[in-house]
Amino acid sequence: CDVVIGVGSLMGVRPPENFDLPFLARNVADYWLRVHRSLTLWLTDYVFNPTYGAALRSPRLRGTPLLALALSLMLTMLVSGLWHGTTSAFLVFGLLHGVYLVIHRSYGQVMARRMGRKEFARWSERWSVRVPAVLLTFNLTSLAYVFFVLDLERALQVFGRLFAG
Repeated sequence: CDVVIGVGSLMGVRPPENFDLPFLARNVADYWLRVHRSLTLWLTDYVFNPTYGAALRSPRLRGTPLLALALSLMLTMLVSGLWHGTTSAFLVFGLLHGVYLVIHRSYGQVMARRMGRKEFARWSERWSVRVPAVLLTFNLTSLAYVFFVLDLERALQVFGRLFAG
């Protein structure tokens, strides 16, 4: 990364900052912007935006923007998983992050409708909300990394041991 940043700087181009304290992110969307901003911006421009736009124009999804959003997020994160590797574990990693993002976006929309967008934003900034949000995001992304570092069979064994009652 340093070589690319150095060459880009010599040419007058400053790439976006990656790995900006990602484990202090308040939600999974914030996490992706912090951990790999350049990949996130590329995925947004070339996968999410075209997919979401097409889904909203689709006769089947036009009346259900939340479903269009969910499908677009899942596809985008599936591509993210494939970008990291082509094993089934990387696919699960991407899909798991897709599920996290769908839940995050759905929660945000429901709360904004219930509380009002400005009031929800103000409420979200309280330390009593931010600290648990950071802890939850850290734990969810850490769980997803099990699929990033292990093959699918081993990752499922880890989850089996973690969640076996």
